[in-house]
Amino acid sequence: MKPYFDDASEVYQYLGGVFHVADAHPDVGPRLRASGLTFRIDYSRPAAILTVRMRPEGIEVIEGATDVRPDVRLAMSADNGDRFWRGEYNAAVGLATGEVRARGPVSKLLSLLPLAKPVFPLYQENDRRQGREGRAMKATVALQHGPGSPFSLEPVELSRPAADEVVVRMAGVGVCHTDWTAAAGTVPLPPPFVLGHEGAGTVTAVGPGVNSLAIGDQVVLSFDACRVCPQCTAGHPAYCVLSPALNYSGMRPDGTTTMSQEGRPVHGSWFGQSSFGTHALASVRNAVKIPSLPEGLSLDILGPLGCGVLTGAGTVMNVLRPRPGQSIAVFGLGTVGLATVMAAAVAGCRPIIGIDPNPLRRRVADDLGCTHTLHPDATDDLDWALAEITGAGADFTVDTVGSDTVVRQALQALRTPGICATLGLQSMENNVTIDQGHLLMGRTLTGVIEGDADPRILVPCLIDLWRQGRFPFDRLVRRYPFHRIEDAVKAGRTGTVVKPVLVFD
Repeated sequence: MKPYFDDASEVYQYLGGVFHVADAHPDVGPRLRASGLTFRIDYSRPAAILTVRMRPEGIEVIEGATDVRPDVRLAMSADNGDRFWRGEYNAAVGLATGEVRARGPVSKLLSLLPLAKPVFPLYQENDRRQGREGRAMKATVALQHGPGSPFSLEPVELSRPAADEVVVRMAGVGVCHTDWTAAAGTVPLPPPFVLGHEGAGTVTAVGPGVNSLAIGDQVVLSFDACRVCPQCTAGHPAYCVLSPALNYSGMRPDGTTTMSQEGRPVHGSWFGQSSFGTHALASVRNAVKIPSLPEGLSLDILGPLGCGVLTGAGTVMNVLRPRPGQSIAVFGLGTVGLATVMAAAVAGCRPIIGIDPNPLRRRVADDLGCTHTLHPDATDDLDWALAEITGAGADFTVDTVGSDTVVRQALQALRTPGICATLGLQSMENNVTIDQGHLLMGRTLTGVIEGDADPRILVPCLIDLWRQGRFPFDRLVRRYPFHRIEDAVKAGRTGTVVKPVLVFD
């Protein structure tokens, strides 16, 4: 499989009215520039239109204003016949991101995956200044040399923390379904790469301008977000317009990597962290400070609060928002599903029904708040069984699996009106078939990423609920030493462990 950015746009710098090529794929880049591809750029503030043309020597402004004010947001598009590009430029952080849509026989991946290789980086030179305690350092990471390859514990050099970055010495990191899905190639990161996105640890170095965190602070690492786009400022950082560039590209937004090995780049920045290692380089935006730990709760198991637990709990607390006494059915009782069950119990839902073929998970769900648990294959008629428990159907259902069958089952289990939230990731392209007539009766199907949560708010909230004895997420965890990462992944995939967590000496 070719790297997913081969047929995409290039990386440019805006200098004096001309977009200059800063980086280009050696084969595709010159061909695109020579094609005379035209970008039409619409300013939202001030109202104006700027047209630029791709030239062999760069991108030339041929019509409209050339000054880009710091508060300007741009809607951008480009068309070269067999594919077109749509995106948005955010001048506040100096990046534009978008996606390629294909006309004709072009890779389906390009038509589905937002461009993770960002364009128009406008980072200033002082953003690369060395931070306090910021000399380059060695780390041992679980390196993968290609999709499906085994994890290999190898030394890398972690770069100096740049502006707004911190180095975190890992205490523990959760192993998540998204990690092993990406490891198999579903999200085609350029190799070699380092995964891991449920990290927790202690800050050991900070970059220039970092005042909100200090060396010695304990943090939980979550997903990254720009914190300045409309979605972020409205309280929905999980839907940040720069999310692909910040979380899935394998590099910083300016195209540099946070790690190297013998002078060669190692791709990281997975969810803004790549925490399958002894140390991770993260941002102040996705490092949540934990002022004090409750007695009995260890830092090394807090990482899952940044993703899997956050997703399930946030879906209940931020999206569904049930009233006490309303019913909920949860399809799939892994980390996300069991976090959903615990949050539903906190909200006072009743009944709470868990559906999963794994007897271990059903037993755990019984202990964590489920009033009923069902084996989907051992029930003659699952719809009828759910209707008998709920009466006319559940007020809410949550799908944590993402398969066509389970999404339809979750929808069919709803009363009218009712809401089904789908959270499960199967692949970048995942077609499901639903009955639109069923939806017309007042039912809603909604997708949810990261529980539509702000980790800075929800992570401390969940820790406080644990302190009260109302959210015992620690019961999901089994610790594995870092060198047993393959065993931990296998345990998670086979369902013998709900949440494997890698711990470090």
